[in-house]
Order: sequence, then C-alpha cells, then structure tokens
Amino acid sequence: VETVETCTDGACKSMIMNNYMSVGIDARVALDFHNLREKNPELCVSQMVNKFWYTTYGAMAIFNSLENLHHLISLEVDGKPIEISEGEGIIILNVHSYAGGADVWGDYNEPKYSKPSMNDGMLEIAAITSTFHMGSISCRLTNAIR
Repeated sequence: VETVETCTDGACKSMIMNNYMSVGIDARVALDFHNLREKNPELCVSQMVNKFWYTTYGAMAIFNSLENLHHLISLEVDGKPIEISEGEGIIILNVHSYAGGADVWGDYNEPKYSKPSMNDGMLEIAAITSTFHMGSISCRLTNAIR
C-alpha cells in the first residue's frame, strides 16, 4: 500500500494506492460492473458470471468511447509532461497485472525500460487504446502501451 499526495491550486489530497488505479474506459467498465453488483448482487454469483458481466459492459463501452481522454486529463512524470495522444485509458500500477489477472506487460521487454517489479519503489504507467485493446490484453494477445 502506498500513499500518494497530489496538490492542485494549493489544495493537497492524500490517496492510498492499492496495486493499481485507472482512468478512462476500463475504469468506466469497472464502475458499471460495481454498480450492477451493488444493485443486484444475485446477478454476480461466480467468477465466470462476473467475467460475463465485465465482457458485456466492455462490449457496450465500444459504443461510448473516450477518444477525447487526452483533453480531459494531463499526465506528468518526474516533473515532465507526457503526451497522451492515443488511448482511452491510463493505468498506474505497482504490480504486474490488473483487472482480475490481466498481464499488462506479457513477455514484453523493451530495452529502454527496466522490467516492472512490485518492490522497486516505482509506479508503472500504461495506456490502453480501446475496450478492444483492453480485452486483447486480458486474453494475452497483446500488451499495454508503456
């Protein structure tokens, strides 16, 4: 568990990060599933059924894309602005996987980055381009953009 402090216009806010957080289309799908589970817990009776609901909400999100995410948020790493030109989601994580075990990096080993590790004291930042990309990561067909 890591405490992260953010400051905007002089007002600071502390947040606790547990494994990962995301902003964008994958967060919308997770929120939709959470709301379903809160309102109708009888519809979420097993892992397989829950994956069905996640897939359903992911498929519906294809038609409600967040193509303008780069207009809604900004990303800064070590004091340097990072351009968010492509993508509908940003994932910040300190573990190797997210969303029920989806391996964000796969066998991907880009020489300019060190291998992600949950005990190196660093947070990893990844982008997903769409719900289709998110589903492909879950099925181990591709990796997130680092």
